[in-house]
Amino acid sequence: MKVRDITRYIMQSVFGSDPRVTLALDGERAERGSFLADLHGYTQLGGIYPGYQFEFIDILSWLAIFNHDVSQVVKKIVSLGNVGHSLEITGSELATQAALNELNLLAREAFPNNAGADGFINQQFRQIIVKGALCQETVPSLGLNEVEEVYQVKTSTIRFKFEDNRYVPYQQAGLKQIKLNTETFSYIPLFTEEDNPYAIPPFLSALRMIMRQDKQWAGIDEFTALWGILGFTHMTVELKPKLGEAENEFRERARKELERYYEMYQKNMKRGLAITGPNVTLEHKAISKNAGQMKDVMELTHQALTSGLNMDPALMGYAYSTTETYATVCYQTLLGEIANIRRIVKRANEHTYNLDLVLKRIPATCSMSFDPAPSLNQKDEQEAKKIGQGMVIERMDKKIISPDEAARELGYEKAYGESAESAPAQFVKFRFDRSKGRYVFTRPSVNVELAKKKTEMITSG
Repeated sequence: MKVRDITRYIMQSVFGSDPRVTLALDGERAERGSFLADLHGYTQLGGIYPGYQFEFIDILSWLAIFNHDVSQVVKKIVSLGNVGHSLEITGSELATQAALNELNLLAREAFPNNAGADGFINQQFRQIIVKGALCQETVPSLGLNEVEEVYQVKTSTIRFKFEDNRYVPYQQAGLKQIKLNTETFSYIPLFTEEDNPYAIPPFLSALRMIMRQDKQWAGIDEFTALWGILGFTHMTVELKPKLGEAENEFRERARKELERYYEMYQKNMKRGLAITGPNVTLEHKAISKNAGQMKDVMELTHQALTSGLNMDPALMGYAYSTTETYATVCYQTLLGEIANIRRIVKRANEHTYNLDLVLKRIPATCSMSFDPAPSLNQKDEQEAKKIGQGMVIERMDKKIISPDEAARELGYEKAYGESAESAPAQFVKFRFDRSKGRYVFTRPSVNVELAKKKTEMITSG
């Protein structure tokens, strides 16, 4: 059977007579099929298969703890991603103050095992990086008057079923599958396959190289234990049988003599000294000069591994002829990846905070924003920002834009002057103070030169 015949047979077995997506000509919505579920025997339960074994998720969790490369990538992304955050609350003056008090209480008490909201965000980042999805439950109180607790759910226990043309989450609990409440349960994937609700773990593509690297290091350990790291020494001892000595007596004497020379050589070598007699010949066999090819293979394996982890070796402390410019580009690329993760954390926490405000009947809404990650070119960025701010003020001075439009381009709601207390009560920003573990008011700030021009802007307006 030819390759094309095998391919045709597999396609017919998978798709059968029904295509995966059918479009009705009378204007009805298309049906979303799930051929993977039929293929893997999930038809009876109506379940969906993710395209990989669920056990892989637990393997990746183990590697994130014990594998030095995976662990380093996770820690770096968490450290660069969670550098601080702020909440922007919209509402009346009374509602804003009430929301601040309530959200500070929520940040302190709803995450008891994670050092408050800031510590829980660390766990959210880690879960997304390792598992590929943010998976958590927001638990309201029995009286439905506040959010009582927020906790993470084990991603590998989540199953999806296709019901009423939508994917419905379930949790595998032993032999049972419990249907989850989508109002309180959140499963937000970072990446998915088309028409498949399961997240794709980002490190899944590195598994093969991690296994290969582990085998290579196991081989090196065995080789080192057998021959040593520098090589091995070949010792030849010349012994002759004595006159009238029986063969078995000669063998026993030779054995004892060899053991004596070996112990003497081993003892003196620790001192960097070797004493031998005229009947002993030593020959050292070096192996380090022949290990260059192994080093190249190990480096290629490691580069493939870091590629699967989506982290350049330069950012992990490995110098494979990397320039400073290239490292800067890699860092900016990493920040782009972190921005994707931040958006998931932002949406999930906004849902939790706003749900708490609704249950508390506080007429306010909040939005979360993260502080900028550390920059490698802070001076250049500040100079570019200064030029951009100057261009905004120049357009305002020439009456091209209004003072309010200029203020919004500079990051403010309205042109309300330098005093933070005179800001509109409908929009207030609170930054999470890590040292205090609570949200505090953030005073708007601009550099001195622009502050002077902005004062003139208010006067002229």
